[in-house]
Amino acid sequence: MRPLQSIEAPAPATAEENGETRQQKPKTLPCKYCSKCFRRVEHVQRHERTHTKEKPFSCEWPRCGKHFGRR
Repeated sequence: MRPLQSIEAPAPATAEENGETRQQKPKTLPCKYCSKCFRRVEHVQRHERTHTKEKPFSCEWPRCGKHFGRR
């Protein structure tokens, strides 16, 4: 019998391995309640709910009644 050969493809090279560097967008969106900054509006909104205790998402199961800050 012949030995089995691996059929896995090699992992693709990352940008850093290719000598390329990718610039990160600066964190320019501040939280209204603390000094933490974020890159995306939805991340700021999610974070601010930790300060306000807002829980706009509810469980879809009948009679559950639980609410959550994240979908």
